[in-house]
Amino acid sequence: MENEIILQGITQLDLIENIKIALKEVINESKIDKDKEDEIMTRDEVCDLLSIVKSTLWKRTKMGKIPAYKQGRRLYYKKSEVLNSLKN
Repeated sequence: MENEIILQGITQLDLIENIKIALKEVINESKIDKDKEDEIMTRDEVCDLLSIVKSTLWKRTKMGKIPAYKQGRRLYYKKSEVLNSLKN
């Protein structure tokens, strides 16, 4: 009796349609979160995200703890890699 769900006032087709809509929303939200993780960040943005100063970011980059990408004289970071560096 604990695992039973009683639905009143909804047809089987309406239930299926509501489940499909809910699943699409969950899938779309997970895609949006993944896109945000792949965004490119500046040094200032990384420092704000990690609540560190630029010299600390420079040291972690120099040591290879946080991968950076150079474009001319500027450094950029991938948000997913910055977050991954916290796990290691």
